Amino acid sequence: MINKKTGIFSAILIAVLTLFVFVGCDKENRQETKYVFTVSATEGGTVGGTESGEYYVGTEITVTATSDVGYGFVGWYEGETLIYKNTSYTFEMPERDLTISAVFETLRKAELIVNATEGGTVGGTESGEYYVGTDITVTATPDDGYVFSGWYKGDSPVSKKSSYTFKMSENALTLTAKFENVDLWKGTTAPAFQGGSGTENDPYRIKNGAQLALLSKYCKENNTVFNDKYYVVVKSIDLNGLEWEPINKFYGSFDGNGYVVTNFIIKEISQQTYAGLFGMNYGEIKNLGVTDFTIDVTSPSRMDVGGLCGHNVEGTVTDCYAIGTVKATTTSKENVYVGGLCGYNQGVMSGCHAVADVTIQDDYVNAVIGGLCGAQSGVVKDCYASGNVSVEEISDSAAGNEIVLIYAGGLCGATYRDCRITDSYSSVTVKVNTSLTVTIYAGGLCGYVYQNCVIADCYAVGNVSSTVDVVTEWNNMVGLSSGGLFGYVYGFGEKGCKITDCFATGNVHSITTVTLISVSSSCSIRLDVGGL
Repeated sequence: MINKKTGIFSAILIAVLTLFVFVGCDKENRQETKYVFTVSATEGGTVGGTESGEYYVGTEITVTATSDVGYGFVGWYEGETLIYKNTSYTFEMPERDLTISAVFETLRKAELIVNATEGGTVGGTESGEYYVGTDITVTATPDDGYVFSGWYKGDSPVSKKSSYTFKMSENALTLTAKFENVDLWKGTTAPAFQGGSGTENDPYRIKNGAQLALLSKYCKENNTVFNDKYYVVVKSIDLNGLEWEPINKFYGSFDGNGYVVTNFIIKEISQQTYAGLFGMNYGEIKNLGVTDFTIDVTSPSRMDVGGLCGHNVEGTVTDCYAIGTVKATTTSKENVYVGGLCGYNQGVMSGCHAVADVTIQDDYVNAVIGGLCGAQSGVVKDCYASGNVSVEEISDSAAGNEIVLIYAGGLCGATYRDCRITDSYSSVTVKVNTSLTVTIYAGGLCGYVYQNCVIADCYAVGNVSSTVDVVTEWNNMVGLSSGGLFGYVYGFGEKGCKITDCFATGNVHSITTVTLISVSSSCSIRLDVGGL
């Protein structure tokens, strides 16, 4: 019986081994077998990557298709069968001959007409016929005494930016750059508004710079007669490149009515350290654009600086935008908050955006800078920022032995307890470069996120760069924290931040030449560079 079982087992073993040998040999034979691969292109494009030839089974093949001008790529075909739609196609050589072709089709042209109303000129792409999908860039330049109010398709606005880029559509398109005539401000203050009684149904009407200066005067004098009143702009206002004194401690309702206040500078800060078209806002600002402004302020004390308002205290800012330059320089050991639209937001901002170059320079203990707002402890929704955020070279002279903190973000520099940011994004380049002993938090969306903040449906596509010679400790944390979305997120347990449906695609680059100095035994090191 034993011999019989042994014989049966031996027979099974021989059969299995024979099968393994057969399969192995078959696999080896297949790997050693070459098949013919042929790749070609129809009229209208070329192919690249792996060339036609003989390849072993399993060899990785990558082919690419490039369209000629006036043609579009349809897909990769084997005979009449579509097998792949993207221009780059990677696969393994099959166990057979294979012929594929990149198929292209002729794109049709559509007519573009670009014109302008009285008061300005257009440039960039000229009127003519263009292939569908062609990149088109048009520019608008106002004449003296005029402001650009937007690009229009018929009566519908399509962009408020003077430089507008898009892809040519399948249908004929007529774009019109509209300009408005404005009264250039002479630096004077009007004796009265254009009209109105200040009620919701009959707001004070503001037509020019002199009447806007009257509102600034009343707020500066703390004239309570004009608190909680309603104001409406009835024409775009050109401040003629003159120095503007911010409308400070505003408590009313200001409706820009879709118009812009343009061409102003702020260099001097007198009684307040709040710089912007508005200084501190406790009321409502809506439907207003501020453009072509330069804010370049210097102060030895705390500053809140933004294109539209320095500090949105308890107010609401709705459907507003800022396009210009913001810079703050200080030797203060107090906080400095700088943003493209608002320096510090504690209220509600919705439907707003900033296209600005925002800079902080010199010596500080707490520098908070963002493309939209420097600090945020209120609500931000449906907002975005583009441009540049930078912290420039700082010297050690004024900071002494104090700890220097830098919070830099594409949308907000720092968000504080219980804030909300939803449906917003940043396409800002964030750059911090200093030789000072510092702790840096830099992020594509926010530099620093604090307890109980809710951030949802947001993203960042800008690059983040941080360079520092020496990093130091603060609050038992040490280092240089940089991320594509956030530099650092703080909050644990019930106090933790809630971040959902957010992403970042920008590059992150951080360098420090000395990692740490003066570290206590309880201090932990953070030198973080991350995609989020």
